[in-house]
Amino acid sequence: MNLQSVKASLLVRPWLSVLLVALVLVTRTNYSSTVIDTPDITLAAFFIAGLLLPSIAIFALLFATCVLADMLSFAAGVSDWCFTPAYVFLVPTYACLWYAGKLARNLDLFKVADVAKIAAYFVIAVVAAYIISSYSFYYFSGRVTETNALKYSEGLARYFWSPYFSWAAFYTVIALGIGAVVRLVNPTGAANTRK
Repeated sequence: MNLQSVKASLLVRPWLSVLLVALVLVTRTNYSSTVIDTPDITLAAFFIAGLLLPSIAIFALLFATCVLADMLSFAAGVSDWCFTPAYVFLVPTYACLWYAGKLARNLDLFKVADVAKIAAYFVIAVVAAYIISSYSFYYFSGRVTETNALKYSEGLARYFWSPYFSWAAFYTVIALGIGAVVRLVNPTGAANTRK
């Protein structure tokens, strides 16, 4: 990828890139905020980016934003307990969501079969992301004292639906709903965003 294509991909819909970056920064750094306390949008942001901004430059920008948000949180006093050698596995974790969004890119929100496919891509991606992030932490963090992977899995199961899956699904449904409304209001403009 040359510099021109990176620049072009970031400028296709700069408002959306800026919005996703801002939402990740706000929701990923508010662990102890008394002003804003919203669940992390990161998983949904990567899926939405794959769906609407399927450029590796956008993926890199969002990942850099996540790292920056984490560093800001650590500097503000949030525990860095999860910042271990397993942190590098967030790349394939988030890539699952981004790539699933990219696969769903040409599907139509107004066709039931396509909505089912989008949902399937999303669910599979979130499950894969959860497995990658959880088991990379288990094997590579050096922080897990449980030596039985099966018992570790049982403990993980209770966190999958809420908050991991539920908030990612909530944000994604909101974004797709907004996309559907935009398409209804301005069908030609929405079509142009898919190019």
